[in-house]
Amino acid sequence: MQEKSRPIYRINDFFELYAKAVENHDSKFLTNCHSLPCTFIADDSSLAYTSAAKLEGLINNSKRFYSVHGIVSAIPDIRSKRFITDRIVQVSMTWKYFNAKNKLVYDCDYQYLLKLNEYDEWKTEVAISINEQEKIKQLGAGS
Repeated sequence: MQEKSRPIYRINDFFELYAKAVENHDSKFLTNCHSLPCTFIADDSSLAYTSAAKLEGLINNSKRFYSVHGIVSAIPDIRSKRFITDRIVQVSMTWKYFNAKNKLVYDCDYQYLLKLNEYDEWKTEVAISINEQEKIKQLGAGS
């Protein structure tokens, strides 16, 4: 029998709550979903955040992007979860973003490294964008 309180099962809950916070533009909650420091990696950049205020600034930039493109919902599609240690897990997923008419605006793939903190809460340590920049460029080009 699967025990829902086990950390591996709470990863889905973590991303569901994260998605709701994206939809509600709750930058404080989103900031709190990350460890400090945390790192964001893409093909063209690597950014490390050691300050909650600077991380919240990044999140606020995303809120403006969602507003401009009419994004009202975010769906986390978790593809796999793999424990690296007892407290660190790698998550492979696709984010799907929809407008008010429930039409897909764009999707993008991510790899995350999550770590349980001292309170047994998942926190994002590393977020790796696989193809978000390309998807955003396609969105801007009307594709």
